[in-house]
Amino acid sequence: MADYFTSFSVLLPVGAGNIEAALALYAQFEQELEADDQSVGFLAGQDALNSDAVWLWDGNGEGDPENLIAYAFRCAEAFGLTGLWGFHFSLSCSCPRLDGFGGGAQVLDLGRRESVDWLDTGHWLDEKLNAGEAGAASAETILQPTVEAQDRNDHSQVSMLRVVADDAEAPGCVTVENAAGQRFPVPIPLIDAIAASTAQPATTLLDQPIERREHGA
Repeated sequence: MADYFTSFSVLLPVGAGNIEAALALYAQFEQELEADDQSVGFLAGQDALNSDAVWLWDGNGEGDPENLIAYAFRCAEAFGLTGLWGFHFSLSCSCPRLDGFGGGAQVLDLGRRESVDWLDTGHWLDEKLNAGEAGAASAETILQPTVEAQDRNDHSQVSMLRVVADDAEAPGCVTVENAAGQRFPVPIPLIDAIAASTAQPATTLLDQPIERREHGA
């Protein structure tokens, strides 16, 4: 039987005068989750070398990045934290399972209390390895309806998550990212044609608005 582990260790600066209050917030958060039969997925304490930050780390490889983010946002709201903060985590396994290793990172805007960027090494590796194959794929294949959309009899949805770059790199095309995390150049007329056929703006082809970002942003 294989055991899977999620590990991280990070400091969250909350201010020297807020350490005790931050640890009290952690205790409250832990109690709330335990009341719902959930584990908080990390431990909290004060680092001896950093008097203005709480130290957050996984407990025995059972880390929960989502709960870590939720706690960071609680601290941000309670102590007026602003600016960017982030952490990286590793995925490992007690057996040499092919799906047992990887990792990722999150970048958070504490003032706005939202995630602004993330990285999953599995998606990143797939993107790099499939770059040649993806470039040769047809736009029709890239934008075919997802299985989930077909199950809902909703053929207006396509397997494109969002527009991630304008046509600065490839004139006449925008770069899109599909459900597998792969990125492709797609001709702007095709995007517009899909929008017209579904009677939706090009920015709302999915169940959530497509995010248009300036190239390089």
